Amino acid sequence: MLKTISVVLGLTLAATTSVQAQTYLCKFRGGGSNGTISPEVLVELNGKGGAEITDRLSRHHGRAPVQAKFVQDNDKQMRVRWRLEDVVSSRGQKATLEWSLVFKKKRERAHLTFNAFGYPNTETGNGTCALQ
Repeated sequence: MLKTISVVLGLTLAATTSVQAQTYLCKFRGGGSNGTISPEVLVELNGKGGAEITDRLSRHHGRAPVQAKFVQDNDKQMRVRWRLEDVVSSRGQKATLEWSLVFKKKRERAHLTFNAFGYPNTETGNGTCALQ
């Protein structure tokens, strides 16, 4: 009985220690025609399947950090998707803006895609991410 409890306790501790919070700083080239691809994106993985993202536009609109809508993190890649809703432009246009970031860990390459719903705007940027 005591041996069973020790094994279960050991497995529980191993499972909880393998999940940890991590922070990536991603740097991108190609800012998009309207600066929609931030030169730096901070991704804070909370270790519980969620993440917060800070980029230039989320800071500019006073919404940073933004909760990720989708998070995947494994040995091969880290993927996050986040959205700013009801962003009003300097011309008074309202839009929902969404970004998708994919970081291929072994290749050390990152790709960021921007989309404005209801508009034909799609921008991309390439770069890399590093653990902080």
